Amino acid sequence: MKHLLSTIFILLFSIVFYSCNKEDTSAGLTSEEASVAISSNVNKISADIIEMAESDGINGMIDLIESYIFTAREDDAGDVKLQISEIFQDFVTGPFAEVADDEIESFDDIKGLYTWNFETEMFDKSASAFFIVQFPTDDSSTNNAEFKIAKLELEEITDEYDDGYVDEYLVPSLIEAQLKIDEKVAISLNLSVDWSSDRYPNLANIALVVEPFTLTVGFDDLQTKSSSLLVMLKMNDEDILGIDVDMEFETELKEYLTVLEGYILYNNLRVKGRASDSEYNEDINESVDIEILIDEEKAGDLVFIGDDEVPYIRYLDGTTEEVEILFEEAIEEIEEAIERIENASEATVED
Repeated sequence: MKHLLSTIFILLFSIVFYSCNKEDTSAGLTSEEASVAISSNVNKISADIIEMAESDGINGMIDLIESYIFTAREDDAGDVKLQISEIFQDFVTGPFAEVADDEIESFDDIKGLYTWNFETEMFDKSASAFFIVQFPTDDSSTNNAEFKIAKLELEEITDEYDDGYVDEYLVPSLIEAQLKIDEKVAISLNLSVDWSSDRYPNLANIALVVEPFTLTVGFDDLQTKSSSLLVMLKMNDEDILGIDVDMEFETELKEYLTVLEGYILYNNLRVKGRASDSEYNEDINESVDIEILIDEEKAGDLVFIGDDEVPYIRYLDGTTEEVEILFEEAIEEIEEAIERIENASEATVED
């Protein structure tokens, strides 16, 4: 049963469902009704992914990253690595620099209003209590976009290796930022992280808005041998995705996940249950109890079939349908969205 819980965890994030307080699942759905309802939700997932990928916020952020902040470089091994572009480097080590090297140690090191100059193809700097970059989006002849960091707090993390090497670096503990395009807020981010001494977050809260979507994430790792994750995604004012998962670990090091329990929701499709990793269970299905419901009526159970433990939905009449095939369209849309971002980076690769 290797990788049991990691498999379940991936599935819980791939299968999405609707949750409410009622627990009456006695009626059940036919396999045809369940399959049609699940396919309908898959189509909705795909449409939402496309809408998010094509939003002004995502396109504006890609313009900012691709054109001004990062340059991709291919090393001798053929790996593409992102470096701060020469243009953006001006904020750190160039004529705008507030520090002697390329290490940003505080918010004060980057504060300023940086406005793109079309004639010099550089940024002009003026004083500001914030970090503001005004720039044109693709094909715009004016600085119609503005990226602003209103608050930034950094915390030093120290890594000590067995060979005695000590690596010190800074991580954000607080960020408040937004991207405006044509005077409209396209993306906003509020992030707060309480870092532990072993460089992992104890608590994290994230609120990310990519119009018309709002994502909130809460992570709690304060307990000795357990962690919890809470996620909510809205489109406009409608709740479309929710995740509430509790995780238990074998030791305080939290390297080996032993129990995963909770639910994930999407529209009227819900999956809830519990998965535990036990060396005494030869059959993975003996360690998994996950059911799928649509509008609070049971549609089936998640089961694993064959030596490769392929995940299927087993409907109430005993017929099965492979999860990957059911969610193929949504998976393809996710892969295309990721590929688009990767291509934006690779387009700037230097020879």
